[in-house]
Amino acid sequence: MKFLEKIRNFLFQQRTIPSEKNGLMVIGRSIHGMWGIEYRNEYQSSGDYVEKMWRGALQAIEFEKRAYTNILVLGSGAGCVIHCMQNMLGAQRKNTHIIGIDWDTVMLQMGTAVYGENFLHKRNLKNLMRFVSDNTKNLVASENITLICTDAAEYVRQTEDSFDLIIVDIFHDTRPAPCMVEGAFRDTLATRLSPDGSILLNCWRSQDELRGIWNKRFIIRKEIRSHWNNLLYMKPYYATH
Repeated sequence: MKFLEKIRNFLFQQRTIPSEKNGLMVIGRSIHGMWGIEYRNEYQSSGDYVEKMWRGALQAIEFEKRAYTNILVLGSGAGCVIHCMQNMLGAQRKNTHIIGIDWDTVMLQMGTAVYGENFLHKRNLKNLMRFVSDNTKNLVASENITLICTDAAEYVRQTEDSFDLIIVDIFHDTRPAPCMVEGAFRDTLATRLSPDGSILLNCWRSQDELRGIWNKRFIIRKEIRSHWNNLLYMKPYYATH
């Protein structure tokens, strides 16, 4: 068994790192060069599937055709969706500020290591792990990205900023986080949108449950299906566009 594990680690360059919030996490790069982060042996925070999902969802809402000033990502995890948005924004990224919120410092730092401009595809896994270990308390991001380790619901309650797009992706394993089924969280989130702002909600497989809660405050403009994931693109009832 140990021999097979060594072969797997060699082929996929896998290493594990403990997290107080998410347990033992696995970070690695496949023989095709794709970085990935998994936790609890099955839930993927970054990798080929997650990137395809977010890229497809952003294309479905015609993300690249609109100018954004402020974007909020609740449950940013390793930053896969932020990475996708950065690529799609292109030159416009200089004018767009993205805030990523996650409750796990280690997850945020692993994502910074994988997607950071000075790191991606440039260093080996040994150096990456050293980078993660040395920087779990000092989150580093580019000029237009701010990563904050805090509870998403608490951040929404306290912030006075408004956002053109809010992405909500908050789960405990496969279940929506408690705040996602609370009317108070939903209603407060609506007040944090700019006049033409919108919500992109990852429902995973709980689309029926979440649709029934969120459509009491938001108009569902588009339902997006991506393999195992279902996403809702919404605007508040007061929106004019």
